[in-house]
Amino acid sequence: MTLPVNDRDASANVPSDTPTGAKRSRLGAVIWGALSIIVAFVAVVTCPLH
Repeated sequence: MTLPVNDRDASANVPSDTPTGAKRSRLGAVIWGALSIIVAFVAVVTCPLH
């Protein structure tokens, strides 16, 4: 997954960035996914009413 050139930076940033970064990115993906589903659902439901 990591390139040999970026291995040093990745190993240096793993302890500090991985736990919070992974949770934030996963939470952001879940929020954006749910938001997009809600927006699409509302658009489909309200489109014929207009």
